[in-house]
Amino acid sequence: MKTKIDPSDLTDEQREAFVEGWECAGGSMNDVESDTPWCMPWEYASEIEVTGDDPEAWGEQYWAQCRAEVLELTRGDLENEASKDEPDPEMIDRLRGQIARWEREEAAQIEKA
Repeated sequence: MKTKIDPSDLTDEQREAFVEGWECAGGSMNDVESDTPWCMPWEYASEIEVTGDDPEAWGEQYWAQCRAEVLELTRGDLENEASKDEPDPEMIDRLRGQIARWEREEAAQIEKA
């Protein structure tokens, strides 16, 4: 059953567990230094809809919700990096690896359904 929560109400301990769940599920940590990192919805959302009984499960499930959008944005990042006059080969390899992993996860989810 889905539950709506205000992520800004989470305690510091709950926030840490949420991020741990997000990351353990394979969630992107590329933007963790930004003002509004994906893995920290308390920085940008007044409400999210999640399933599960604890913050770690919420983080895992929220990543599953966001994965497709983050994948598309990461594809754009790869395209932007590759089109630079002096692209960073390490960045390109890292982005390609993430995209491949997330595409495999998506395919596995589709097979389960």
